[in-house]
Amino acid sequence: LAAHDAAFVNGASAHALDFDDGQTRGSVHPGGAVLSAAFAGAEALGADMDAFLASVVAGYDVTLRIASAMHPASASSGWHNTPVSGVFGAAAVGARLRGLDAAQTTHALGLAASFAGGIRQYLHDGAEVKRLHPGKAARDGIVCAGLAAEGITGAIEALEGKHGLFRATVRDRADPSQIT
Repeated sequence: LAAHDAAFVNGASAHALDFDDGQTRGSVHPGGAVLSAAFAGAEALGADMDAFLASVVAGYDVTLRIASAMHPASASSGWHNTPVSGVFGAAAVGARLRGLDAAQTTHALGLAASFAGGIRQYLHDGAEVKRLHPGKAARDGIVCAGLAAEGITGAIEALEGKHGLFRATVRDRADPSQIT
């Protein structure tokens, strides 16, 4: 499969039984998105183990910081942090594996903000879509890094801007100090 498709399958498989890793502070399953993107991206790009591990560290760091900044407001607003923050982590993975510079990485993360999404309505009607959320995040992060590498720009203030992720999802209830 193409890297983005492999990332989707990896992520959906990782979360199929809902026994994947988790972080309570951010109410997020980071590995489903991050590791799925890293395995697919590293294979497609022929990355070595050092590049793979650096991308995983970057992806976890970004995912956990954004999820922690949004939770618990995101959950009470109906957002599932795994795909919402996981797409940023997956974009960080892709950016690191591709060797993107700071400006390109900023654009990859800005693009990820427009790809972020996933609602928690599955809790109320038993929908199976939850199992797809990490795959969606992994796939979309790989795509965002690829777009940034080709010069497509994303929002610079993607999180904190007037119409950024924090305002759009949790209004003024995010804790941006969790990012830094």
